[in-house]
Amino acid sequence: MNKVLNWGKRKGFLPETCYPTTGAEAECPDDHITDNECRQANNFYKVVDFCFSQEVDNIKKEIMTNGPVLGQINPYTDMLTYSEGIYSRTNDAFRF
Repeated sequence: MNKVLNWGKRKGFLPETCYPTTGAEAECPDDHITDNECRQANNFYKVVDFCFSQEVDNIKKEIMTNGPVLGQINPYTDMLTYSEGIYSRTNDAFRF
């Protein structure tokens, strides 16, 4: 998560509307970082600052003070078939 957030501080993130939907098989062009129209028009979002918090009360305070937060989980193989509801790891699942 640290690498992603640092990327957001350096380069910024483009909104989803800046990427054309061309199907699941489509690949991202190599020059999308510099040649994207949204990036050229300064239509992107930069991360200003971030911190890591583990305690529930600290996360609640962060939401109330600064808005949205990111969460990180350790994925297990049964996550590939998860579709809705509360996720619970099965006994047969192993960590990626």
